Amino acid sequence: MNELSPEHIFWLKNGTPLTNLTELARALETIDEETYNHHVTLIKNDFATWTRDIFAENELANKLSRAKTRTAIHHALQEHLAQKQPKKATAPKKQTQHPHETRTHNANMHTHESLAHHTHYPRIVITTYLTLGIVLGVALAVLLFTFLSP
Repeated sequence: MNELSPEHIFWLKNGTPLTNLTELARALETIDEETYNHHVTLIKNDFATWTRDIFAENELANKLSRAKTRTAIHHALQEHLAQKQPKKATAPKKQTQHPHETRTHNANMHTHESLAHHTHYPRIVITTYLTLGIVLGVALAVLLFTFLSP
């Protein structure tokens, strides 16, 4: 991909823009824990979502989603980039707007609009919430039966 349109740039929580997977791999080496933990949690992986939605790299996105650590995510990216070596990485885009104005708009767009439709929850999270729902439903039924029966 030669150049991303502004709405497809990935804005890290710390304000750093990413325009390709090489920049993502480099950023994983240097970003602080707060920024990393903002984008990768038990229930979401913004890097996997961006990889899938913007670059249509489904296999890589699946590997990133399954990776449990920053090191594993970085390794999966490096392995992928090594296989794609002949392609040149694009240079970072120069900012034309004030960084805070652009970051706020694009970060909100990515986190809220894109993830709302494309987040893939780990099976453990889905199972936990399903089990919790069933337990609460049974408890409510028992309470209602106890208090409403003559």
